[in-house]
Amino acid sequence: MTAADTRRPSVLIVGAGFGGLAMAAELARHGMRNSYSFAPNTEWPRRFSLQPDIKRYIEQVIDSYELRPHLRFGTEVTSAAFDADTATWHIETSTGQSFDVDVIVPATGVLSQPALPSIPGRDSFEGKAFHSARWDHDYDLTGKRVAVIGTGATAIQFHTPDSAAGRATHRLPALRAVHHSQTRHHLRPPAPARLPCSYGITVPGFPDMFLVYGSNTSLGAGSIIYMLERQARYIRQLIEHLAAHRNCYLDIRREVEQRYDDEIQHRLQHTAWTGCASWYRNTNGRVTANWPGTVTEYHRRTRTADLSDFHLIRPPHASPTDSTKPDTGRIEPPQRCSPR
Repeated sequence: MTAADTRRPSVLIVGAGFGGLAMAAELARHGMRNSYSFAPNTEWPRRFSLQPDIKRYIEQVIDSYELRPHLRFGTEVTSAAFDADTATWHIETSTGQSFDVDVIVPATGVLSQPALPSIPGRDSFEGKAFHSARWDHDYDLTGKRVAVIGTGATAIQFHTPDSAAGRATHRLPALRAVHHSQTRHHLRPPAPARLPCSYGITVPGFPDMFLVYGSNTSLGAGSIIYMLERQARYIRQLIEHLAAHRNCYLDIRREVEQRYDDEIQHRLQHTAWTGCASWYRNTNGRVTANWPGTVTEYHRRTRTADLSDFHLIRPPHASPTDSTKPDTGRIEPPQRCSPR
């Protein structure tokens, strides 16, 4: 593509974590605005990095790709509506702003919303209470008696262990109670339903919206950052194709998404995740979180965006001069959008 026959679509990335920044850096590296594999850090101070070390690394990536001027903190997207006549998303925010963009990329993570337990009396508790994901840094805990509800990865990061116990074994009768459906209901809140999407990126009926870290892209082992990079590259290819077709929009074909979802769910039936009570599954027992293959397979399957998987649609009022392709309304491109 050249500057003469393309324009740069406006892109809104919702979220500034590893996924959102990977998407922003991918666009910046390929001229669409001005430890990732493209920004390795050889100066980690310890083998198991602490929060300040990770935060410092993220800020280095932000500054390296000059992303800071494009970040808007303390702002929540409250509404996003697609206008098929203009092929744009109308965005409204918590700060009262409203604007239109060509592409929206939600990168809000899969564990970003606090899960509050349904404990009788919680609403009438007169002391201070907050979720670890919404930590109140202004509240001084010095000298206070603090009850920590939960023993997962988050709890052990901020709570000094009182003791270390040996690993439990399957012979302990109490463990069987955890698998009882009634007990499980009280131990974890119902998981929300998640949108089925191809490669965790595209959802039928949501044109020009591309997810980062969508359904079935979490890993049981391996680096999720690697998966985020692959998704960012795939999305960048689609945005480049949109730049070559002015005022058109892309929508994944429903049969393509359904075929992909059937394959993924069939493969997941042969994994241990289908029988475990965890956030990997929704209330219907469907595994919505994890990818059943290897990161190498995901890399191979998302390396090149296959445009035959999509409808490329021109709005009815768009001018034929708005695209480099014939004015046929619905275009079935046989070619592929290759990475640079």
